[in-house]
Amino acid sequence: MFPIINQIFRPKGKLEIGNFLLEQNKEELITKSNIKLEDCHKNEDGKYFITDTKHKLEILSTHYKNIYEQNDNMGKPGLTSIVNHKTDEIKNEILEDERIGKTLTTFTNNNKATNPIENCDYFSNYTETHIIFKKLNNKKSSGPD
Repeated sequence: MFPIINQIFRPKGKLEIGNFLLEQNKEELITKSNIKLEDCHKNEDGKYFITDTKHKLEILSTHYKNIYEQNDNMGKPGLTSIVNHKTDEIKNEILEDERIGKTLTTFTNNNKATNPIENCDYFSNYTETHIIFKKLNNKKSSGPD
């Protein structure tokens, strides 16, 4: 218990980011980071020596942004397009339902929660949920608790 308390209340020092030494072929990374090449120091090998903390953070964020964009478009633009299209359809449907005040269902004496009349195909229905709960391990009953 005390190690956890010590971690919380013990004062922490500043996080230091070491200086960067970038090859000349990384000029594009520097310029994409909105850093002027003239503001960067070069060592005797012609490598860029980055010491400014703000510049270091900009370069790190640009580097990780490049990785994300590379993985996001990893040779499957058709699949990405389909996923984005379907996601937009669901978002628009939800927004339209909110705009007109439509709910998933309204329970009444005639439309009971145990056996609803309306069958909205939003995520699942009563029958699917009932089967899933019935097959779950460590359940004493077949219904939700």
